[in-house]
Amino acid sequence: MTAQPQKLPRFALVLLPLALVLLLVISVADVSSTQWLFLNTTYYLLMATLLCWLGTHLHVARGVRRDAVVAWLKENWRGLMVAFAVTAIAGLAVEPALRMLSDEANLAGTAKNLFASKTPTFTVSGKYYYDSFWDVDVAIDRRPTLFPFLVSLVHAVLGYSYKNAFLFNLLVLPAFLLVAYRLAKSLGGETFGVVASLLVAAHPATLLAVRSGGFDFFATFFALLSVKACSTTCANRGRRSWRSCG
Repeated sequence: MTAQPQKLPRFALVLLPLALVLLLVISVADVSSTQWLFLNTTYYLLMATLLCWLGTHLHVARGVRRDAVVAWLKENWRGLMVAFAVTAIAGLAVEPALRMLSDEANLAGTAKNLFASKTPTFTVSGKYYYDSFWDVDVAIDRRPTLFPFLVSLVHAVLGYSYKNAFLFNLLVLPAFLLVAYRLAKSLGGETFGVVASLLVAAHPATLLAVRSGGFDFFATFFALLSVKACSTTCANRGRRSWRSCG
């Protein structure tokens, strides 16, 4: 009974690379099949990945007690205040707009089709009749599909609007600033953490990216999150050198 839970993760670790290699071979051998798989499975694979990610965090959070949450809030209240204050100011002071030519428009179109037809495409041309817009020609965007997929979830909650991309980036901003604060605090103390989060928000490129419809800010957030996870892992292991992360 005790051997099976140990064998299952090892089997999964072997099965996952084999499945990826198989998909790579199929993509090289038959491009049309790869395109069909991409169009018809991307939305559901991303949804499954998101649900697994949420389920993992909820499973871990079961053991967190209220006292631990209160202690965490007391420890990080300055960073939380900075994050939410800067987010409110950015939302009121910076005008949202599509700033990167066709890049952001294509991402908005991909999010629209992921919401409407569950396919990662954007509309090239179409016709408006019977009080609806119908696609005539669609294309596959070369940009990663995670950002438009998450924006499509905002569409599912609020209804379709291209402005939901601006809202999504703005909602990511407090998490981005909080992670920056936590990372800097772990390296240089409380003051360093507050100043670092303020300086990150003060950069014009940050605010423009937040109030645009591109995926650049979201990708930067994931990069910062990876650095914070690596830093936390190194600290938990009691090693000061970044080489230990390798």
